[in-house]
Amino acid sequence: MSKKTVSNEQLIRVKAKYEAKFGISLDMWSAMNLAMIDESFESLESKVEEANRTIKGASDKIKAEVKQYHFKNDSQAFYHGLGKFIPISLAIMVFSFVVYIIYTTTFGYDDRKAFMDKYDKALSYRTLIEKGELIQNGNTQYLVLRNNAKQRNVNLGKDGVYIRRNNTIYIPLKVKK
Repeated sequence: MSKKTVSNEQLIRVKAKYEAKFGISLDMWSAMNLAMIDESFESLESKVEEANRTIKGASDKIKAEVKQYHFKNDSQAFYHGLGKFIPISLAIMVFSFVVYIIYTTTFGYDDRKAFMDKYDKALSYRTLIEKGELIQNGNTQYLVLRNNAKQRNVNLGKDGVYIRRNNTIYIPLKVKK
């Protein structure tokens, strides 16, 4: 509320205003109360108008900065969004795939290198690993060899020569030329 004083003239105008509007004669106390209420509403109206101007300015600013798109149907909107984000999505997928391939290749290479460093004779068994045939019998896995006592046309990694006196089997891994 403001601290300004209300004159008699203002009170008479308030009385006349309400008397003209409603046809009822007011006493001075009622006129004073209505004058104070009018004064309060005037200040409130000015604050509301100021708030409305601020809101309108913010709304205009938002409308100026935001691009609005209108589509005929949902599928058209979907394809617009897809066209907007598919290049980034593809780039991320390709990057992820390349990182995965590099990681798994490096990981596998490190394991193989560690194995080769640990076992010096691993390269000698390469033919056996490549050409050897395995069978599963129950819970046991066996390497399948044929007895080739004559040593003609030896199949590396597939034939074995049984030496009776030592009770051993020789498996040819490499042939010198």
